[in-house]
Amino acid sequence: MQASELWFVRHGQTDWNVDQRLQGHEDVPLNEAGRQQAAAAATYLQGLHATARFDAIVSSDLSRALATAEAIRGALGITAIETDAGLREHALGSLQGHVVRAMPPHLRREYDNLRTNPDYKSPGGGESSRQMYERVVRTLDSLPQRYPGQRVLVTTHGGWLFHAHRYLLQLSIDRSQDAIPNACICIVRFEPSTRAWSIQAWGVTDHLKQAGCNG
Repeated sequence: MQASELWFVRHGQTDWNVDQRLQGHEDVPLNEAGRQQAAAAATYLQGLHATARFDAIVSSDLSRALATAEAIRGALGITAIETDAGLREHALGSLQGHVVRAMPPHLRREYDNLRTNPDYKSPGGGESSRQMYERVVRTLDSLPQRYPGQRVLVTTHGGWLFHAHRYLLQLSIDRSQDAIPNACICIVRFEPSTRAWSIQAWGVTDHLKQAGCNG
């Protein structure tokens, strides 16, 4: 059986990204810059699709990821987008909608607890870092089973990609990482004969620079 290849695209920019406001499961739309980033990713992927076709598109069901997927779907001419709630951002409960630097003391304590304790859950429906990591692993491992030997475009979120990177490199849950830019591309392969993942590229933004977009 052939390897599966997954091309992850983080959603384009939102106003909350600009404000550094925690989004979590809040359904925040792309802003104008985000729509331009999605279009730049779509144009780049369309050029690749002409010679090495994508078989499917899967997206988080949050609108910022779906709008990014829709821009790409239109460019590739793929009929439909499959949505998967397993691709959602980290659920942050009562922290959602707040800017870290402006949080009142009680929320700042929650935020610090979330960052330092992998089993801490924010009130109001938040996920712990461990729960988020486990959700990412389940979803990531399911994709080659659902799309064996296929080349799949997946739109998701920065927090999701952070945990995927930790899993792929077998890093600890609380390991710090570099930022993952909006509308960047990350490519991974799954080899079924060895059941091994490999990272082909991570955090690529060349397509945004070529289009004059900020990554």
